This record gives sequence, C-alpha cells and structure tokens, in this order.
Amino acid sequence: MPFSSDKNRTPRQEERRQRILVTARAFLSEHGYDGLNMRELAVAAKVSPTTLYNQFANKDRLLLAALSEMLQTIEWDVSATDAKGIERVLARADAVTEQINNHPAYAEAMILMLINASPDDPIVRILLTSALGETGMRIDEMLELGEILPNVNREGLLRRLATGGWAAILLWQKKIIPAERLGMQYRENLLASMWPVLTPAAQEHWRTTFN
Repeated sequence: MPFSSDKNRTPRQEERRQRILVTARAFLSEHGYDGLNMRELAVAAKVSPTTLYNQFANKDRLLLAALSEMLQTIEWDVSATDAKGIERVLARADAVTEQINNHPAYAEAMILMLINASPDDPIVRILLTSALGETGMRIDEMLELGEILPNVNREGLLRRLATGGWAAILLWQKKIIPAERLGMQYRENLLASMWPVLTPAAQEHWRTTFN
C-alpha cells in the first residue's frame, strides 16, 4: 500500500497515524481542500505540528496517504464479499459510490487533485494505474468464468471500463447527475462497456439489471 510501512511502526505509532488519517478525511469532508489547515488538523488529531509534519511532509502527501488507506479498505470490503468477475467489478463500483456519497467533499478534492496532476504524480498511480491493474485481474476472472468472449480485446475492454467508471464520477462532480443517481449510473456505464463482449449467457443474466 502506498506510503505505508506498517512493520516499522509500533502499535502506538500506528494508532496515532490512523487517528491523523481519520481526522484528515473528516476535515476535508467538512472544509474541502482549501479549508484544511495542517496546524488545526494537528490539534484535532491530538498530535503536535512537528509530529504531523514528520509523518507527512505536506498537505498533499497527507491526503494521498489517507486516500491510499481508504482505497485499501474498499478492496478489503469487496474481497470479503467473495464476488468474482462481473459481480466483483460492480461490487467495487458500489463500494466506491458509497465512499463518495459518505464523503463528498473529500471525493471532490481527490478528483481535483487528479485532474491537476502530472502523469508521474503519485495520485495518478493510486487512482488510475493501480485501479487498472485491479480491473485487469477482474477481466481475467471473467474469461475464466466464461462471462466474456474468449477473443476479447483485453486492453480495449480495460480502457472502456476505466472510462465508464470515471465518466459517472465526473458527471456527479459536475452536478450533472445527483448523488442518489451516481451508483446506478456507475453500474450502467460499466455494464454498457462490457456488453458487446459478454457471452450470450452473461447478457441474459445481466439484462434485467442493465434495463
């Protein structure tokens, strides 16, 4: 997990780190990126400013660490469902939607950071590159389960799934769709991206959900 070195931290240090990250997400959800002040956050997290800056050199690095941990939690939660293939892709979309709806200001700040990031920025790796790797594994599962056609263009499908998911999130971020519509739009986009390469049996199974 990015920014993590759990084996080098004592239980007390890990508890303090988690307290800082939870506080950072709460601050960002309430005040947005521009309203997050490191010294105020240190007070709320009950650590000294020196301790905070020793662990996280600046606000962006703190927020990236908080984001990385939140995404890891999403992956753990999705893994616990035992879903595979298409169901796993949709379960992850549902988990991401839940996080966005629970912490909209935090999600918006992360989206803006991503939009403004250079290609080699850590947030690109966290939100895009790692997600593409995860989606690639799900495509391999779909092939093993016989959910998609064996001659599928794997890289093309990977790009379509990424585009479909982010299109839904950006529609929400730009206030084109309301929060209560985000989850369904996300699922519809993913299913539409997969539909042309689904096997007839998989199309029949997912037809009612798509409609």
